[in-house]
Amino acid sequence: IFQVLCHNDSQLCSLLEQADLHRKSRVWNDKKITAHHAIIPTQARLSDCQKKLNHKEFNIYDLIRRRYIAQFFPDYEYDQSIIIISIKQDSFKATGRIPRVIGWKCVIQSKTTTIPANHLSTNDSAHQSKQELPAVAKGNKTLCQELVLDNKLTQPPKYFTEGTLIKAMETVGSQVTDKVMKKILRETAGLGTQATRANIIQTLLQRKFVYKDKKFIKATQLGFELCDAVPPAIKDPLLTAQWEQQLDDIAQNKQQTLAGFIDQQSQFLSAIIKQIKQPEQVTANQQAHTNHSISHAKNLNIEKPCPSCGQTLEIRQAIRGAKVGQNYIGCSDYPTCRYYSWE
Repeated sequence: IFQVLCHNDSQLCSLLEQADLHRKSRVWNDKKITAHHAIIPTQARLSDCQKKLNHKEFNIYDLIRRRYIAQFFPDYEYDQSIIIISIKQDSFKATGRIPRVIGWKCVIQSKTTTIPANHLSTNDSAHQSKQELPAVAKGNKTLCQELVLDNKLTQPPKYFTEGTLIKAMETVGSQVTDKVMKKILRETAGLGTQATRANIIQTLLQRKFVYKDKKFIKATQLGFELCDAVPPAIKDPLLTAQWEQQLDDIAQNKQQTLAGFIDQQSQFLSAIIKQIKQPEQVTANQQAHTNHSISHAKNLNIEKPCPSCGQTLEIRQAIRGAKVGQNYIGCSDYPTCRYYSWE
C-alpha cells in the first residue's frame, strides 16, 4: 500500500520514508473487529491523482491515506502543566500543554511536506511557547499585583449541529457516573454506530421530532412532548450500556441466552406501555421499589476488598433476573472479575 501511495503522489514519498513499518499499535488487534475494519487506501494505481481527482475527491482520499500512514509513526508526547494558586479562600488554576515529540501529528498537520518526528516547526514552537507555564514547586509564594472582577452571565449550552450531535452520541459515556456502564459505553463507542448515527438523526428529522435552523438542530414541540411522555429509563444512556452488556454475555455464552434477553425486552416493553397508560399508579410502585432498594443498599458492606481478586467493591443495581432494580455488591474490576454478593 505504501508503494502505491508513493506512486500516486510522489510528494508523499519523503513522509513515507519516515514511517516505521514494523510498528503495530492497537488498531491491529483483529479481535476487536466486528462488522468491518476501518476505511484504508486500496492498491489501485493512479498517476498524478491530484489532477485526475476533483477537489472534494482528493480531500477525502488525502484524509484516508494520512490516517492510515499515521499508524506507523510514534506517539504524540507532551508535558501537561497545572498550577493552582490560592488567594485567601479562593483558588485559581492555570493549565498548559507543551509538545515534546510531535509524533503521528506531523502526518496529519503537514501538507505533503516533511516534518521531523522529534520536534515542531519553528512557527509551531513559537506558538506553543506562549502557552508554556513557568517551573514552580509546591508551597512557592508569589505576589498578587491586581485583581479584576468581571460581572458576566452564564451562557446556555449551544445547540447541536449534526457534527456535534454525532460526537455527543459517540462520547455519551462521559455523562455516566457508573464505572462499569461508563466502560461499556466507551468500548461500544456510545449510542449507535458510525454507520447508524446519521440515520438516527435523519429519522428524527423525518418524524418531526427535531428540525434544522440553519446549521443547528432544535427540538420541535412534538419532540418535547415525546421526551415528557416516555419514562426516564428510555431516555437514560445506561439502558444502552445494559443491553450491550447483555448482548456481549450472549455472545460469550455467559449466563445469558437470546431467548431470555428477548423475553426480558418483551416484559420491559409491556411495563413501559403500562406506565404510559397508568403513570400515577406505576410511579407510586416505582417509588416504593426505590425506597426498598435504598434500604437494602444501606445494609450492604463494601468496606472489605473483593474476596476473589482483592480489588475494591462497589454497590450496583441488577439489570436482569428476578431481582431487577435491587442493589448488590460487585467487584470494581468487572467484567474481568465477576464476583458479586447480595449480602
